[in-house]
Amino acid sequence: MLYNNVLMILRSFKEKDLDKLEDFLASPYFNKKGEALLLAQYLIKNALNSSEQISKEAIYAAIFPQKEYENSRLRRVLKHLYMLLEKFISIEMGIMKDVLKQKIELLKYYRDQDLSVLFEKTHQQLVEDKEAIKTKTEEDYWSLYWTAIEYFYQAPTNEKRLRRAGDYLQEFYLLSSLKLLCHHASLSHSIGKGEEMVFKEYVLAEVQKENVTDTIKNYYAIFLFLENSDREDSFEELKALLQDKYLEREDKKLFYDFAFNICVVQINKGNDSYYRKYFELYFQGLEEGILYVHGYLFPPTVKNIVTVGLRLGELDVTEQFLNDYKEKFNPKVRDDLYNYNMAHVFFFQKNYDKALDYLEKVLSKYKDVFFKEDVFFKIDAQRLKVKIFYEQKEFILCKNYLDSFRISMIRKTVSKSHKETNRNFINLLKYLINTQYKDKKRLRKLETKVKETERVADKLWLMEKVEEKLKK
Repeated sequence: MLYNNVLMILRSFKEKDLDKLEDFLASPYFNKKGEALLLAQYLIKNALNSSEQISKEAIYAAIFPQKEYENSRLRRVLKHLYMLLEKFISIEMGIMKDVLKQKIELLKYYRDQDLSVLFEKTHQQLVEDKEAIKTKTEEDYWSLYWTAIEYFYQAPTNEKRLRRAGDYLQEFYLLSSLKLLCHHASLSHSIGKGEEMVFKEYVLAEVQKENVTDTIKNYYAIFLFLENSDREDSFEELKALLQDKYLEREDKKLFYDFAFNICVVQINKGNDSYYRKYFELYFQGLEEGILYVHGYLFPPTVKNIVTVGLRLGELDVTEQFLNDYKEKFNPKVRDDLYNYNMAHVFFFQKNYDKALDYLEKVLSKYKDVFFKEDVFFKIDAQRLKVKIFYEQKEFILCKNYLDSFRISMIRKTVSKSHKETNRNFINLLKYLINTQYKDKKRLRKLETKVKETERVADKLWLMEKVEEKLKK
């Protein structure tokens, strides 16, 4: 377990981070035991890009050559390296990047040592830098609060300084509370309305005052939108807000998430006009670069864009998107993600042979990282293969694959509702295959069954296939 934890952390680092790590471990200020550096160097060289398990004996020999293997000694070195890795993360990824926190620590030091000239200079620079930010984040207000507190502690009888600290604390509280209220309002659309937040009434009364900041006004506008999401004009107001160039990236990303959630809620309510809004919102997010996670497009994001694009009949635009943005897919899953989604595009183009070719490229490697990342992709791919067989009129193959699909669904660790959704798809499609087009009574019964079944995957496609048979 300790070895795996060390390896996981090392694999999470970029190449430049690994270079800095070696410098860190080589510094006697941080690490007085050379074995930890030797262990890290050995693992970086031999284990990071290898799927093969390296024996404890081989690791031990690299650190302690000519010495007899001792498990407890190796474990002590692993534990020491693990502690150093966490320290490196806290310094390099935390303290070193948090320049503001460093400045506040400087303020404390200058105050404690009575270095008033340096204190005043540092304080003034801090306040000027933060006040220059048009749309401040929670972190900005929190930092300004601590800066103001240090300023007050330097002159503890100065009431003006104390009030300024209080103002920053209030702004931090209002913004943090509004964020929680937005999350609560968004969740209520998905899981139902629960108890109101205890601070809601007070916060909403405060944010309606004239002297609130731009960031707080923005979050209040988002909250009102989430509370009144059935109004289409409010959605257009939200889209306009998303284009505000002064919005901080994290705030903008959160606003996009709220907007996507509302689109899904409205679509689930049967409001089909939101498919177009959903699609356009994704492309707006792509242009702004707000949809990337660690520089890559997340697989579910790609799938959502493709699914909505195909639903709207935007086949060319969707195919172009996959070709234009393929290089923005994570290299670990790039080819599989591309082939999986292109299979869906070809299916909608009614090019079933090509759709199957692309799908098989993915399904033939189902144990690879792509399906490990998200089991729902595998389920969706299996359903697509069934539909391809049906469209090709390969009904025996279709029924056989439905049986194997049913068995695999039993084994999968997904929710009961998801299993039910796919089980209903399997049962209804089998019923359709086993029904002759001449048996209109049985087909009408099936049509009603599909319409009335609440949870069924690919419901629109099933309805389309039933109607086709009814027209023969």
